[in-house]
Amino acid sequence: MTRVRSLAWQIGVAALAILAAWCLASNAVGNLLNLGVASGFDFLFREAGFEIGESTFLSYSAADTYFRALCVGFLNTIRVATLAIVLSTLVGVCVGLARLSENWLLAKLAAGYVEIIRNVPLVVQLFFIYALITDSLPAPAEALNPMAGVFLSNRGIVFPILGWGTPVRLDYPHLSGFDFTGGGSISPEFATLLFGLSFYTAAFIAEIVRAGVLAVEQGQLEAGYSVGLRRRQVMRFIVVPQALRVIVPPLTNSSSSSWSSAPPSR
Repeated sequence: MTRVRSLAWQIGVAALAILAAWCLASNAVGNLLNLGVASGFDFLFREAGFEIGESTFLSYSAADTYFRALCVGFLNTIRVATLAIVLSTLVGVCVGLARLSENWLLAKLAAGYVEIIRNVPLVVQLFFIYALITDSLPAPAEALNPMAGVFLSNRGIVFPILGWGTPVRLDYPHLSGFDFTGGGSISPEFATLLFGLSFYTAAFIAEIVRAGVLAVEQGQLEAGYSVGLRRRQVMRFIVVPQALRVIVPPLTNSSSSSWSSAPPSR
């Protein structure tokens, strides 16, 4: 009898909770309709009315819907995240190993990079990089040309890409009027987000790599030197395989936390 009474009370309380939630929801929807405020997801199929600077994989204009705008933003986020993960990992590994270098100057420069980048907010770094690109770089007519086919200007970065046709050839950008045509290009906004995320996350990856290498017992290194291995061989065959077990778990966590602090890509 006690069990039945307890079950009845639970059903009654659950029913009251559902009734209260339904009353609140219906009242809120009614008030929104009276005020002319749209609710639900109908807005997704209305005209967005704004432009998006980057729409590489999916064409977009201001006349398209909010749903298409969200798809373009999602694809842009995937694009910048993929490139930044690769770039930040390469830079972070190099900086982390540089901090362990026997060269005093190289180790101090790497340590300075890590300490400065980690303690400056990411948004401040993004503003600084954007101002550096748009204000310090020249106009397209006087663009910097660090290597063949690559140009740096306040309009972004242009570079050669593989062109379609037979035979396959490189499509080089060339100056046409006030801007470059042909080849591939990266806008100042995309370059700011890419380099900002990469350099910021690389500082955290560098510390993870350094900690992973230091976690390998000193006796392992001495054993490698004792059998005639050089420093590079000791790092390749002894240190790196053991350090990876320490590096990989915090590396995945560091990447996810860094991306979550980044502004959305649009």
